[in-house]
Amino acid sequence: MGEFEDAVSLLEGTDQQHAEGLRILRKLTEAGDCRACVRLGNMYLDGNGVNRDLQEGARLIKVAADRGDPEGLFVLGTLYEYGDGVEQDMRKAFECYTKASDSGSVDATYALGDLYANGAGTEKDGRKAVSLFRSAALRGNPEAQHMMGVIRRYGLEGESVDYTEAMEWFCRSAESNYAPAQCDIGEMFEMGLGVNADMEKAVKWYDLAAVNGDARALCALGYLYDSGTYFERNAKRSFECYLKAANLGDDYGQLNVAQAYMDGDGVEADPSEAFRWYSLSAAQGNPYAMTNLGNLYQTGTGTEKDLAEAVRWYEEAVEAGSATAMFLLAEMYEKGEYVGKDLKKARKLYLMASENGMPEAREEADRLVG
Repeated sequence: MGEFEDAVSLLEGTDQQHAEGLRILRKLTEAGDCRACVRLGNMYLDGNGVNRDLQEGARLIKVAADRGDPEGLFVLGTLYEYGDGVEQDMRKAFECYTKASDSGSVDATYALGDLYANGAGTEKDGRKAVSLFRSAALRGNPEAQHMMGVIRRYGLEGESVDYTEAMEWFCRSAESNYAPAQCDIGEMFEMGLGVNADMEKAVKWYDLAAVNGDARALCALGYLYDSGTYFERNAKRSFECYLKAANLGDDYGQLNVAQAYMDGDGVEADPSEAFRWYSLSAAQGNPYAMTNLGNLYQTGTGTEKDLAEAVRWYEEAVEAGSATAMFLLAEMYEKGEYVGKDLKKARKLYLMASENGMPEAREEADRLVG
């Protein structure tokens, strides 16, 4: 083995061996060894085995990138994309990914496709994005394989819907234990898309994805335990699934945890905990959480009554398309509760609610004609 391999091996050993591995890595970085720069740079970026230092991590990654190292260029691209240790600059991210992809980095090819798909750092180009995703997928990148499955499942970027091909891509991605693809396979079996509907297989794939930390799969299991459509209803198990998803930052999981605390379903009722979880979900833009948070502020449930905050969250939810928020805000304008009484605005909101899936709101709007 060479010095770099020796250093990597030592890093996994005792504290003394780890220190020796770091010493060798630092010596190699001073000599401009690209692999050592990337390895030690990533350690500083992650705080893995060293104190976290984004600036030092970025400096070491840049040394490798400046020497044309594909991995260094790819990692530097991610730093520019997310603003870690450097000022966020999507154009520089695009340039780094392009150079890395041209040098053979399959991860950079996928990342470059993502920038083209979103028009970030370059002009939006769906066809170019699909071409890059397909190239990365054919070279074994599980994220790209999953993305190709998503594209063919939903017919994105000008591609036709093809459930059979989508399933093939999901399966290839799942072979690498990629949890989002495992969850999608579960959904395909649940809905019978490109395969015969099979709930037993759907649950198997949801379970696998959930074990691998997929929040969407955890929410799917939470729903199945709650609804009793496959399992015998088990509110406690449902809550546990939603809570795991919520702790992963999933807004839908947070919403359902909040609702469970409000209803005392699967967990002891606790309005203050409901308020906390609704707040987390609403902060991510979940319209149902925004509406419920507004209602808690309006009624003083789980928090101090605050009509200004109630109106603010109802307005946010209205912008996000919540018919319930439209209705509740209309009531406030009709009654002049905190806001000035405004029957014209109330009627407009009732009509908006009726057009967004709440037909009973039409009667309230008609009542205000005159």
